Formats: sequence, C-alpha cells, structure tokens
Amino acid sequence: MGTPPQKKREEAINFIQKQKSYFTKGEGKGQVHGAKFTIDEDNVGNIFAFLDLTTGWKTQKIRIDEDISNSSELRGALRCFCEKTSKSTSLDYCRRGDYNSEVIKSGCRVFYFHEFESEEWRDYGFINTTKGEWIFDRDRIREQIEKEIDRLKYCPLLNVKKVRNLIKKLPERINPKTHHGWAFISQDYNNWFWHMDRWLNTLGETNFPGFSLMVGVRKLRKKDMSEAVGYSELSDSRAVSYVQTRVTYPSVVSDYVSDDQKMMELIDSLGRLVEKSIIRKKLFKKKQDELMKLRRKTAKTLRKKKPNRRIVSAFATQVSVVKNLVSVVSQNENLSRKDIKKLKRTLK
Repeated sequence: MGTPPQKKREEAINFIQKQKSYFTKGEGKGQVHGAKFTIDEDNVGNIFAFLDLTTGWKTQKIRIDEDISNSSELRGALRCFCEKTSKSTSLDYCRRGDYNSEVIKSGCRVFYFHEFESEEWRDYGFINTTKGEWIFDRDRIREQIEKEIDRLKYCPLLNVKKVRNLIKKLPERINPKTHHGWAFISQDYNNWFWHMDRWLNTLGETNFPGFSLMVGVRKLRKKDMSEAVGYSELSDSRAVSYVQTRVTYPSVVSDYVSDDQKMMELIDSLGRLVEKSIIRKKLFKKKQDELMKLRRKTAKTLRKKKPNRRIVSAFATQVSVVKNLVSVVSQNENLSRKDIKKLKRTLK
C-alpha cells in the first residue's frame, strides 16, 4: 500500500508494522508498506483486518503467488474459511450444509452448482425427443466447474481434484427407462418415471404427455416412487382417481396463495377426515402446519422475478394430494382398513 489520504492510513501502517513479515520500499510520498501472509487459520483473521483497513485504496496491491488479485476477489474466496476458523469447527463445517446433515458432494458449502447437490437438471443439457433421453452438455458443466474453482481458488481447504471429479460420476445421458430412480421433469413440474412397463408420475398419473413436453431430469427418492405406485394401485383397485384435480402453477397462485378463504376451506375439509376417524388429530395438525408453511414460502417466491419452481411444485403437489384424498373419502363412505391405511400414507 502507498500513501492515500484516507483517515485510516496511520492505523493501517501501525497494523502492518506489527507483522513479522513487514517490509517497506522507497521513501517519502513514494514509500510503500507491505507484509506477507500465509493463507491459513493463523493468518486469515489478520488478512481480513488488513483488507478492512485498506479496501478502496487506489494504491492497495495484493499479490498471491504469481497472481494479482483485489480485495473483493480475496474476500469472496476466503469469507467461508474465515467463518469456519472463527467458529473453530471441524471440516464437517465445509462438508455439510446449515439446514441438513447431508454430505455435500463437492465438499464445499459455497461451491455454487446446485444441480449436483439436488440431482435436478433443467439446464446444462437437453431432451432428445427422438430417443427419449436427457443429454448432458458436459462442456458447459466443465466450464461452470472451472468458473467456481477460479472463484474459490484461494481457499486452502478447497479440494480441486474432488470438484473436478464430479463430472466423472455423471453419465453421458439419462434415460429413465434404463436408469432406475431417474425421472423426466415436465413443463407443469411433474416428475415422470418408468415403472412396470409404463410411465408414472409422482401423483400416480399414467397419461404420459410425451417427450416434447419434458424440460429436464431429476433423481427421485424411493419414498416418492413408492407413494406414486401406491396412488396408482389404489386408483386401479377402486376405480377412483387420486389425481382428478391436478393443481398446476396458475391455479395455485389464484386459488390457494392469494385466496385465504379457499385455503381455509381446504384445511377444514381435511379436518373433517379427523371427525370421520380417517386420520388422527396429530397427523392433521402436522399436515396443516406443513401446508401453511409451504403456502408462505410459495407466496414469497412468487413475488420474485424468477420464482423457485421447486417450492411452487411442492405446494401444488401437497394441495393436490389433500384435495384428492378428501374427494376419495367423500365418494366412498365404506372404505376398507387397507384403503384407509393407504390414505394415511399419502399424507406422511
């Protein structure tokens, strides 16, 4: 750093002179003060303190090995490392997220490539409608991986080899007919997977709309697939459709997000299942809280320019399940214990 007219100049010089690696070059107005820091747990606090004192100075110069960097770039790469150090946590801080205990595939909580973590791909590829396959654009994926590596390259804990190996675990293409557990994502946010020689979505529908209406692929949980099979089996055995009312994006907005009365009617209809001893009060309360929480999240994300489709889809699915469950019960007064058990399972 040189001699800018900032008020913090003397404070910055006093700080840098206290460092063991302090050095100075030149004299008078041309005098330059500096220090060398190793990027590790012992020094990251001092690095940020020095950046705080000199950020915005035109004469600030940061050299890392052979690279010339700047304050914003260095802060961005080391902010998470600095937080980890200040909390004196283990490497689990890097490997696991804040909201769940699942291991992060990249090994870095601020490596932003959510498709790898969510295993949901609507970008970085396309649907081959002739063969019914999702083709990954591996060049774009590699480009994005390298972009993230470059953003975080100064973090000493970043495992570059592990990050680059992420793409090696991806197949060239995904065909849900042969790749068990994978499903197509349709334009109306339904997930279609192959089961027993037919297409099935997670609401139990079997009327596949065609490859031209598919926009991506995602890895399904076993729970999602087993529930979908359950919906379909119940529909087949009693000739009752569990998916008579499919709630799509527009109707969720108009009927259940913006209309409080409509939402309360849905909750009340679910409450009547408690009166009929179809479900217990505890399960009703749990589902009510879940619906209202999802409704708040949906209302919030819909105010954004780019709403989170997963939140909207989750809310649409939950509303659809409740509506159809109530419909099935109202049309069939004499349900067997087996059917009641399946009904309860749809709410869990």
